[in-house]
Amino acid sequence: MKNSNYHVSKTRIIMKNLPKKEFEESEIREVIYKVMAKKHSEKTLKKTKILQKVWVERENDRMDSTGNYRSRGFCFVDFVKHDDAVFFLEEIKKDWSMISSKKVPIIEFAFEDIRQMHKRQQKIDSIKKAQEQRKKQQESEIKPEEVEKKKKDRKNKEALAKVKLDEIFSKNDKSRVPEAKKYISMIRARGLKQRMKKKLREQFGDDGIQTESIKNPAVASILGEGRSKSRDAK
Repeated sequence: MKNSNYHVSKTRIIMKNLPKKEFEESEIREVIYKVMAKKHSEKTLKKTKILQKVWVERENDRMDSTGNYRSRGFCFVDFVKHDDAVFFLEEIKKDWSMISSKKVPIIEFAFEDIRQMHKRQQKIDSIKKAQEQRKKQQESEIKPEEVEKKKKDRKNKEALAKVKLDEIFSKNDKSRVPEAKKYISMIRARGLKQRMKKKLREQFGDDGIQTESIKNPAVASILGEGRSKSRDAK
């Protein structure tokens, strides 16, 4: 008999028969991003969110040698888009060893409880509504003269930043690179900020400016491999 409260998810994948010892979400993310690198460019993986959440189901009373609760042998992966989930599912089946060399994992779309999904969505909507109300309240409490003062202060800071940056560039003082970075961060105009970053890089070399660190360790791993390969090729 069919239960109308359950349906197959279009974006959530369940991975079963996984290792139970010393198994982390970061390992799953690393595998996912390596697979998705076949579909998306490094630039896309860096800038576009393809995953909502990855979590390993764990036991409540048993720990592994790392001090984490032991895996129960399965995990869930929430993709943002259905086509990415399908691509991953098809590609990972071609090479199971990317996840485990000892066991053959079972990977498929997960069943979802519509009732739980509805409750979760209600909670998300409630949080968003509360955030919007707080934002409106804060905006209504700010007086027009305070808004103008903030705008004026911001313009003054940007003007000061431009003057200081011109001084650093004209004196070609590499010891003031950290100071220059601070002044660049004070500039809100995107085009000007990018030009200042480029000028800093061109004038002081690679030490002049560094790209922002990638928050996702899996993406960092993929991009790191790409950079090391390009250096070896040179």
